[in-house]
Amino acid sequence: MQIMQGNETVTLTNDEDIEQAVNIVQVLSFRFGEANGGLADTTCTFDLGDGSKMEIGANNDTIFKNGRQYVGVNDSCKLFGNLMQGIFFPETMP
Repeated sequence: MQIMQGNETVTLTNDEDIEQAVNIVQVLSFRFGEANGGLADTTCTFDLGDGSKMEIGANNDTIFKNGRQYVGVNDSCKLFGNLMQGIFFPETMP
């Protein structure tokens, strides 16, 4: 599993780290409607058991999943980005 934030990439191989990343992804919530778009600030790429990949990311208000965009709600996108940064990219914290 890889997590990309800005120009930084972290590869996770430890089961506990991967589980923590999965739990953080689960904070994302969306509603149907037209998303603001843009680019993801943070993206997680999961290698699935069948050999396929799943990409999930977000910026401040949009969720990206496998090339589709969704409207993020309840500041879940900001929370996702902040948690990923604080846990996996602490050196980039101000």
